[in-house]
Amino acid sequence: MMSSSIGTAENHLVRSEKRWFAVYTAYKREKIASKMLLKKGIDVFLPLQTLHKQYQRTKRVVELPLFNCIFFVRIDQSEYTRVLETEHVLRFIKIGKNLLSIPEHEIETIRCIIGAQVDMQVEVYHMAAGESIQVIAGALSGLEGKFIRQESKYNFLVELEMLGYQIRMHVRPEHLRLRNTMKAKVAFT
Repeated sequence: MMSSSIGTAENHLVRSEKRWFAVYTAYKREKIASKMLLKKGIDVFLPLQTLHKQYQRTKRVVELPLFNCIFFVRIDQSEYTRVLETEHVLRFIKIGKNLLSIPEHEIETIRCIIGAQVDMQVEVYHMAAGESIQVIAGALSGLEGKFIRQESKYNFLVELEMLGYQIRMHVRPEHLRLRNTMKAKVAFT
């Protein structure tokens, strides 16, 4: 692990060892992008949850990604560019400017949770007014701002600053994450 000094980005990507990294994809393209990377010979882990959906006339069992727009790749430095060149892969998830690997035990924990075959739902940690957020899905993906308040279960009010103007808008909670953190909690239902 490299130590980071002020103004220097930390990078866990090395030539000699494959490590896990989180990849951010276009909205609802996790399965497609992960299949493309598998064809390139890249180790991929896309955690899926099995859900029972009730439609008007039928019930269906569907497999959806546990994390929206995110899956994991196990790569070394030589494979970094091949991942980014893959269609629907937008970028590696960084904490600030730091490209940090995900410890093997955290990947194994996710595998255990998925293997437990229990109903679950991933929720974003509670956000407090004034916290820095980033939009991670939809047309405004990548924009940063601050959390104002939660107006309903599925509707958050955020404030984005662009060109010196403040824009307040409603954003779905799954399209937001706290900046400088990848915190999420798993709620079993």
